[in-house]
Amino acid sequence: MNGNWLDLLKKIRNCLLIGLAVIFLECLFLAFFSIGLNGIGDPSILIMGVGFFLAFELVVCTAVILAKIDRMNTKKDKS
Repeated sequence: MNGNWLDLLKKIRNCLLIGLAVIFLECLFLAFFSIGLNGIGDPSILIMGVGFFLAFELVVCTAVILAKIDRMNTKKDKS
């Protein structure tokens, strides 16, 4: 029983660390994105930057989900 809880806590810890890393990357992306676009106002730059980053994050999350589904199907086929 303790092994299941430890595994769950490890997964939660990993998800939290990944979430913090994503937040950090988004802050860096927005900082560098605003440097490249000097002629646009600050609110517009932030909106565009957040939109681009969320689109990138959506693609990465979709790829991870599809890879996990493919891995699960491969394990079922081997059984």
